[in-house]
Amino acid sequence: MGDPHYITFDRLVHHFQGKYTYILAQTIPNLPDTLTQFSIEGMNYPLPLSRHITYLKEILINVYNHTVRFRQKKQLLLDGVRVIPPARPHEGIRIYQRATRIYLETDFGLYLSFDGNQNAEIKLANTYKNRVEGLCGNFDGSYRNDFTKPDGVWVRNVNAFGESWKVPLKRTISRLRRDVTSEDDSEEEPDPGLFQGCNKNMLEQQNSTSRCQILTESNGPFVNCHSTISPAFYFTSCLFDMCIEEDDDATLCRSLEQYVLACQEQGVNMEGWRQQTVCAMQCPANSNYSSCMSACPASCADLTSPSECDSPCVEGCECLPGYVLSGFDCVPYKQCGCIYLDKYYEIGETFTTDDCSQTCQCTESSTVSCSNIVCASDEICGISNYARGCYRSGPCMPSPCQNDGVCSETTNDTSLRFSCECPELYTGPNCETERIDQTPFKEKQDHTVAIAVGVVAGVVVVVLILISSAVYLSRRKRKHKHSFERTDKTGDSSFNQSRDALDHSVYEQNYGCIVNAAFDQNEPQNTYSS
Repeated sequence: MGDPHYITFDRLVHHFQGKYTYILAQTIPNLPDTLTQFSIEGMNYPLPLSRHITYLKEILINVYNHTVRFRQKKQLLLDGVRVIPPARPHEGIRIYQRATRIYLETDFGLYLSFDGNQNAEIKLANTYKNRVEGLCGNFDGSYRNDFTKPDGVWVRNVNAFGESWKVPLKRTISRLRRDVTSEDDSEEEPDPGLFQGCNKNMLEQQNSTSRCQILTESNGPFVNCHSTISPAFYFTSCLFDMCIEEDDDATLCRSLEQYVLACQEQGVNMEGWRQQTVCAMQCPANSNYSSCMSACPASCADLTSPSECDSPCVEGCECLPGYVLSGFDCVPYKQCGCIYLDKYYEIGETFTTDDCSQTCQCTESSTVSCSNIVCASDEICGISNYARGCYRSGPCMPSPCQNDGVCSETTNDTSLRFSCECPELYTGPNCETERIDQTPFKEKQDHTVAIAVGVVAGVVVVVLILISSAVYLSRRKRKHKHSFERTDKTGDSSFNQSRDALDHSVYEQNYGCIVNAAFDQNEPQNTYSS
């Protein structure tokens, strides 16, 4: 599945491998009243083949007093209840789906997407410049001070930085606070933590035989995009992940898919690449693979979406004629469900209103039928198993188990008690304690060389941030050295010392796109539309 590669607001690449839940980005405590508070958390989880390498499992967004969770397979939890997009829990929040991702937009310029696997994008209006913190940095235009902990202390080590943003956050005021306000204030470079999975020798061995080289071949299936988006960083990221996951086909294909997605977002025709690789796309029932389908396919909740879409086409599984998306399944038009209180429900689905005053069902005629209910005296209105309803009050209602532990009631003599089945990383009566990993982590021996992984664009967790045009123009004036260099065409390579910040020569595409777009100073500072 690959190891995380983060790109901060200020374009620093780092490879923090924490295995818990961390703050990706949140507003600072002393936020001006004119700005809206939010927080975004990322839940990491260890890879099966490498206990010290992780992937992004879930995204949690807190905004406008609502909690939104993007889970694996594009599952959406809204305030603890499983729902099908689209949803409008607040007039300033819009949650919707497209061909390959699920999205959240707000009316103040926050934009987030998740592919339901391990790849995320975050974009943020430049009104939040120097007003955010977390693993994505502080968005102040300087990459060197991105490794700042919650107490304001700058550190060089990526693990010290990353673990300081573990949830729940422990914020203290340090007397040793070190402010780094610009790149000229310090000559010290942050250590991005590159060799936590494969060392230099392993990477060089992988490079000599890697199938990732198809990305850079001058006569390969991706050559049409080389002049628009350099494949260099995608190649390096592919090399990394293939090294960790032992040349796995699925890992290779994810790397290639992310490059193709970035190219298609720039309008480049990428037809035919799957036929030249091992990456055939398997589509579900009532759909076929398309190399160029609408980025905004029609759904039961929005049949006019394609006609209103201004994004370039993308590859994906397109519903057959006469079928339309219901959730993420293609169904006949006559099987479309219901929209009720800005939420979509499939035919036959039952649900309870937020105050537990009604229980409703989406009927075959695509209408909602409701009946009034009252919770019994021994019941409470709550959420269990991601569904709202009237549930018997007891030790598991509400659940005392933390960190996604599963609560079960047990009987001891005449009293009811509970037990928590904890996920792998936690233990304790309420799954409140982190499980100590007894396997010692062996540091790689070669620490003198570093590779910069550039635009991973979603090989695991890529946090691509919207930065201002002013930052882009000022950074572009500085010449960065490529962090990974192919020395010849025979497959040999050299791994060179680098500060691991993105080289702007890689990004010569239009900066109005989703990937690494920058707001034009004369344009509105958000992408939200009602």
